[in-house]
Formats: sequence, structure tokens, C-alpha cells
Amino acid sequence: GEISNALPAFDGGTAGIVAVLLMAPAMFVGFDVIPQGIEEMKIPLRLAGKLVVFAIALGALWYILMILGVAFGAPASVRADASVPVADVAAHIFGSPAFGSLIIVAGIGGILTSWNAMYLGATRIIFAMARAKMLPAVFAKLHPKYKTPTAAIFLTGALGILGTLTGKNALGWFVDASSFGVVVGYLCVAISFCILRRREPDLARPFKAVGGFGMGVLAVVAAAAFICLYLPFSPSGGLGRHEWLMVLLWAVIGVVLALIVHGGRRYRVSAAEREFLLYGKEYARREYLEELGDRIS
Repeated sequence: GEISNALPAFDGGTAGIVAVLLMAPAMFVGFDVIPQGIEEMKIPLRLAGKLVVFAIALGALWYILMILGVAFGAPASVRADASVPVADVAAHIFGSPAFGSLIIVAGIGGILTSWNAMYLGATRIIFAMARAKMLPAVFAKLHPKYKTPTAAIFLTGALGILGTLTGKNALGWFVDASSFGVVVGYLCVAISFCILRRREPDLARPFKAVGGFGMGVLAVVAAAAFICLYLPFSPSGGLGRHEWLMVLLWAVIGVVLALIVHGGRRYRVSAAEREFLLYGKEYARREYLEELGDRIS
């Protein structure tokens, strides 16, 4: 390619940059599957933390390389008329549409692997919450042979299939609304990280984030700044009507589930029991295990 193909470096002002940033968090969802699936992995917990950081760095590098390849590989006129820019630029560079088709096939493979990761992560979250009595008990049941959460798998699969029937326009709505949800999740995790560092500085931590409490504060600020990008006063105009309707629907579902969990007797458990249900004998606090006594057997 040529540097002249990538000029001008900025076109469309900050609105274009913000429009891309709105979608970016959804592209980083798959990395949190590592902690979600840690219970089924046979690796040291310290290594799992390093794998998350390595995977994020590798993913960021890959996205940057794709952007540079498309920017330098073909003139702006080719990119403007492209239906699938990465594939069309590859076809332009190599002088054959076959290479564009090859890129599309590779892209489909990448999407399928991402879907598999998200499928694993979503089902394990539902399973863990149900096991901790935060969701109906049916989602905590494991298959007798494969030891997988059957009900959670079927629910996630059914929702995924229904999602594909909503059409091309809805895909953009799902990506933007999901990105907003991802950033809210990041904010909650960052805040929890800061609280734990202050309240329980001596808690056993197999993996310690570089920078300690200061890194947590930076994460909170970054997540809060990202959330502002989705609001109506942002340069891109924020989320649209359809995306906000999705966010509202998810919020209503969350509130209903929270009311059921906190209001139903079958879901009421002590802090000690909940921690044991979440972390098991190996990682629950010793004083909680002593409080439960013979019940944990």
C-alpha cells in the first residue's frame, strides 16, 4: 500500500471517531470469557489473569493492523464504494476477487469463534447466578453425563437464534446497545475492584493488577467517560431510539429478577452461604466456612 491512500488522516471530525468508539466495547466482550470459564480450566489462577491481559493486547494489535491494512491498501474511492471494506481492499491489492472471498470466509470463521466464546460465557454466568440462588434453580442443574448447564445452554441458544431473525438493521442496534451494557459492566467491576482494595487489602489474590488502587481509579474514569459517549449530548448523538428501548427492556428484566430474588424465600441466603455457593470450599473465606459448618458437606 501507500501512505497517500490513508490521507487525510482525519475525515468527519470527532463524530466519526465517537461512532467507532460506540461499537468498540462489544468487540472486546470475548476476553471476559476467560474468568467466566475459569472453573472448567485446569490452569493456575495467576496464569488466567495474565491470559486476559495478553488476549486484550493481542486483540487490540489485530484490530489496529486491520485498520492500517485497509487504510494504506487502497485509495479512498475504493473504500467508499466497498460493501465489505476489508475484503474489497484485499481484492484490490491482489488483483483478484478470489482474495476478497477468502477474507470473507476467514471473517466468518472469526465471528463463529467469537460466538462460541460468548455462548460459553453467557451460559456460565447464568449457571453461576442460579447456583448462588440469584436466578431460578433450573439453570443451576448440570447434564448428568457432560456436566454442562443444560437449561442455560438452551435458553442462550434460543435467544441467539431468534436474534438472527431480526434483520440487518437490528444487528447495529444490538451491537450499540450491547456495547453500552458492556461499559456499564466494566464500570461496576472497576468500582468493585476499588472497594475490595480498600476494604480487604490483605485478601488472597492469585493475580494482582499492575498499579493497584490507582489503576482501578483510572478504570472507573475510563468507563464513566465511555458511558458519556452513549448519552444524547455526545458528539455522535449517542444511542438511538431502538437502542434505548433495548437498554430499557434489559433494565426492566433486571429489576424484575432482583425483586424476585430479594422477595422470594427460596432465594434468601446468608452472606456466608452465598459466598460458598459462588466460590466453593477452596476460595470462600474461612470464617464463612466455619459459620456454615457441616452444612457445606
